Amino acid sequence: MSIKILVYGIMLLVSTFAVSGIKINGIFKTNHIWEARFFTGLLIMSITYLSGSLILQIIDVFTNINL
Repeated sequence: MSIKILVYGIMLLVSTFAVSGIKINGIFKTNHIWEARFFTGLLIMSITYLSGSLILQIIDVFTNINL
């Protein structure tokens, strides 16, 4: 299994758990549920991508150190 799939999968779970604690419905107008859900999905995907890319870059830096 590719390390990228593993890292992004774990970060998807972590970011979903993190975003679930944010009360996003208060940002949007009343009865605009689909807008809030769409925004939540975009937020989860963006956090997953950014944090996953950061972890993969850190792994790459530490595995390619030439001492």
